[in-house]
Amino acid sequence: MASPAPEKKPAKFEEKFSKKPLFVNEKGQRFFVQGKENEKSGENEVKKFLKKHPSLFRFLRFLISPSLKFFSYSAGDFIKEFERSSLILNVGAGNSKISSEIVNIDITPLENIHIISFAHQMPFKDGTIDGIIAEVLLEHVDNIEEVVKEFHRVLKPAGKVYITAPFLYPFHAVPGDYHRWTKSGLQLLFLDFKTKKIEVYAGPMATLVLSTAYFLALPFSIVSKTLYEYAAYFFLIIMFPLKFLDPLFRKFPGAHYSASVFAAVFEK
Repeated sequence: MASPAPEKKPAKFEEKFSKKPLFVNEKGQRFFVQGKENEKSGENEVKKFLKKHPSLFRFLRFLISPSLKFFSYSAGDFIKEFERSSLILNVGAGNSKISSEIVNIDITPLENIHIISFAHQMPFKDGTIDGIIAEVLLEHVDNIEEVVKEFHRVLKPAGKVYITAPFLYPFHAVPGDYHRWTKSGLQLLFLDFKTKKIEVYAGPMATLVLSTAYFLALPFSIVSKTLYEYAAYFFLIIMFPLKFLDPLFRKFPGAHYSASVFAAVFEK
């Protein structure tokens, strides 16, 4: 008895992949392209637990995040600038769900991830991607120049990349944490791109809240690192209402001197 024909992958994916092997799971939902999950162990225990509970993770991330996305230029705003047929990647997607039209890429096989791949070796042909989203990704890769070159390689001419990048932000390893950028530092990093936009995503109030929360949690580090992390998150939740003042402080001309996070768009 002949075996049933394999389910055909969407043409959009078929045309873009340039590397093998390519495996599709039984539901046709996830593409494994770079081997097994990254085995680095630097990620803290709190985040490991939360990644296994995505709904709780997203709720707590909203509480402890230093910014309010609906007051900042977000990835949601970025994708509105593209036609619906555009192919957009969310690199380092984690548990985020921006849109069902976006291809989610990560090194961890989470439920919403379509492609398991490193950011510096993506399985796409040159000049085939319309847009890239890289939120809270760049500080966590140790080979940042290679990642930026890979973005440039896969993007079409005039293709765009949206990033968020920390400036004054506490250490947060998932699994590593290597970089911080000023506004001019981001322009230098993306020197081969045209700078379309760089603005404050989380401003001076976010910097103050984050610094205060981690300062108050410092005595708990005497007991253990895990307790210190839980204490920092606790104080961030307690100070949650203060983040509503951040949009006001972001309007000041000097806000970028003490910003917590920048958002930027660069064009190939």
